[in-house]
Amino acid sequence: MKVPFFLSAGCVVAISVTAFDESSTFPSASVTVPSPGSNPGGNRKNSPPVGPLPAVEEDKHSATSTCSSEGICVDDGPNADGKDVDGKNRGQYYCVEDNPVNVREYKLANTLNCFHDAPGDETELAGDFVTPNLEPGQLAPILWRDSTKVSKEISEELNSTISLGGKIVTQYAYQIGLPPKLTSTLLEYCNSTGIIDAFRKFTLPESQGGEPIAASTSGHNGKFIELLDGNRWYAQRPAKEWKSNMHWISPADEKTHEEYLRVLGKGDFDLVLKSIGEQLGLDGLVAYHLTFIGVSESVRGFVHHDTKGTGGSVYNVIIPLLLEEDVDPELILVDDKYEKKGGFKYSVGVASMMGDDAMHGTLECDYLNIRSKHFEDGKLGGMRLAATVYIADVNEQNVDAITTETLTQIFPLADEKWLMSQRGRHWRVEGGYSIAYDKGRKKFRFEDEYDDCDNLVKAGMCESDTEDTRVKCLKSCHIYIEEGPSSIRIINGGVYDNKDNKVEVCAQNRTGVRMCKIYADDSTIPGDFITPPLGPGEIFPILWRNDSARRTTDYAFQIGLPPELTSELLSFCNRLGITDLFRSLVGDDPIKPDKDDHTGKFFELTDGNRWYAQRPAKYWTSNMHWVSPADEKTHEEYLKVLAKGNFDMVLDALGKYLGLEGLVAYHLTFIGVSHSEKGFMHRDTYGTGAAVYNVIIPLILVDDALPELAIGDYFDEDLVGTLKYKVGTAAMMGDEAMHGTEACDYRQ
Repeated sequence: MKVPFFLSAGCVVAISVTAFDESSTFPSASVTVPSPGSNPGGNRKNSPPVGPLPAVEEDKHSATSTCSSEGICVDDGPNADGKDVDGKNRGQYYCVEDNPVNVREYKLANTLNCFHDAPGDETELAGDFVTPNLEPGQLAPILWRDSTKVSKEISEELNSTISLGGKIVTQYAYQIGLPPKLTSTLLEYCNSTGIIDAFRKFTLPESQGGEPIAASTSGHNGKFIELLDGNRWYAQRPAKEWKSNMHWISPADEKTHEEYLRVLGKGDFDLVLKSIGEQLGLDGLVAYHLTFIGVSESVRGFVHHDTKGTGGSVYNVIIPLLLEEDVDPELILVDDKYEKKGGFKYSVGVASMMGDDAMHGTLECDYLNIRSKHFEDGKLGGMRLAATVYIADVNEQNVDAITTETLTQIFPLADEKWLMSQRGRHWRVEGGYSIAYDKGRKKFRFEDEYDDCDNLVKAGMCESDTEDTRVKCLKSCHIYIEEGPSSIRIINGGVYDNKDNKVEVCAQNRTGVRMCKIYADDSTIPGDFITPPLGPGEIFPILWRNDSARRTTDYAFQIGLPPELTSELLSFCNRLGITDLFRSLVGDDPIKPDKDDHTGKFFELTDGNRWYAQRPAKYWTSNMHWVSPADEKTHEEYLKVLAKGNFDMVLDALGKYLGLEGLVAYHLTFIGVSHSEKGFMHRDTYGTGAAVYNVIIPLILVDDALPELAIGDYFDEDLVGTLKYKVGTAAMMGDEAMHGTEACDYRQ
């Protein structure tokens, strides 16, 4: 008698690559944002945001200029009066290599190393450093102006035999021209999210209606805030030693961090990264630490460095967004050889870059008595606003220094694994990576370390206990983005009524982008779990059929299969005699089960390959058998069948949905059963960080049979439900997915 039986193909897949080798209108009530490319206020001014700065055609002057031994050059050609051929004023001309200190002391980069100071009118010069007109992407070192033009204080301190004119202030400090869209795009974002309004409150004193965060005597002080975008941010004020009302607002989690990155992408920040990477000879870059900074008053800024010991692979890119007019230079810079301090004047459209050991700080300022043109509320009190973007060429040699020196805020956490997952994410010398077309970081594995994280979250400890709960309950506190389903809800008013039920499932990728789809449950299919029809490659979490539509576990799914997969596998089984072998094993000629262990024997099938048939121990209370390749040659034959059946579609869908780096089908088998008293509940895998799944592909099902698979609930150990298999849909069991064969008897 031919005994009916259930037959499935089992294919375990896992990540194979884990090594690190690699126009909507924004509200603009607070600030008037100029259109991209507009240039109100002229070149290098502290006017509202501007676009690209005018080009400087150096070849018209460099061939006819003479330079002193101190690196100060004056044109001696037809326009020796310092005017360009169009009659416009040109500033003094500097060449980095003409200063002997630069040649002797510094490693000179492939940047713009000869340029005019700007503007040419000496009465308008502000600050102690040369400020050339830079086109978008042009990178230049920061040089001292001729000693006759530095501040009186510095001039008096200079030794008569030393001139700082034309000298590099410090090895790893630069300035770079910005793309036209970057400033306006960032300002639009600040307006739409309420960031500018928040800074307005933080940088005004209480007497003027402000709500500043109190400065702490030791360490920075901050609080979590939710802005108009619905994301979580962290507002912070430095310690009293900074002598400033500076505040910064940073992403509080990876989701908000990724939103910020998308804004940089829209603003053409890729041009900045490409220019820096190419001109400084780096291998790859990632923008990994993002914030906004606002200040209205500073007595004397705390001089500090942002990073050190990274080999010139990390820079804090400071992007001015709002500057007050007719004010003194905003940034202190300290000479790394002579320890002299000077003032650097910010300019909208030009970013400054602070790298290793670049000592800097906020200069004295007081904008509280300014009626700023940036704000329409008429209140007294101005403000300076900037975006700061830390970029790094991360590698195994510097990741510890970068983590220690720069990951000091609420997010990113000081985690080397997370930082390595970002390596070369936004630019690489070989090409293919950018922010505009960002694919996200590499797979980053994280789990809760405490068993009671759910209770700690409910108690608000994710934000009230930032030193412990927040770093030990990474998953429950949603610090990082977890790829896959992010929200689930029943459409029918939140009530599951056993008919016409629809459920909305929203899934997110590793950049935080969500895609939502509504699925209709097929209530004619028996079982305890929602079973919608799924097209090839569609993935659906295993959800209870109840009002909550709760997941049984985070690592159990159903996936629609390409139609050719089932037919190719069945044809293979019939051709080799695997189907007939199973009829015998689950019928009249089973392998005798052992009390405590699995037992089996080798077979040679019609393909001439060696296979191994196996039966589980008696405690499984089942006549289940499985037949697997006995050697690599047979294993490879099985893989060829999967290829013919377009299993690539399954792997591609799984990898994209769950944000995996790479997949390999590495453990292959066929399973058959005709009788089970109550299947042994077990898990196929655990502790892999969601890197492994057993994909169960139904091939032969018994008509009108009850649901075949029992699945346990991860959150309630006493709760077990049943799932009905469907030909054309696979079940996927991952970490901690408890399951077993449901009671069945197909022998009669």
